[in-house]
Amino acid sequence: MTVQRDWTQVTKDTGAGNPYESTVEKGRRYLEVVVGKVADFFVDLAETPREGFYEG
Repeated sequence: MTVQRDWTQVTKDTGAGNPYESTVEKGRRYLEVVVGKVADFFVDLAETPREGFYEG
């Protein structure tokens, strides 16, 4: 699975936002949310019968 973006369409230097506004706590909360969503996806994937892969 890949999620590529054409970052040159978003910003000139491929960076977005002010990194000086980041904090350890913001990073921790972000990581917890992302890991939770990815984990949920893998659980759903593991529980999906093979014959159900291509059904909406």
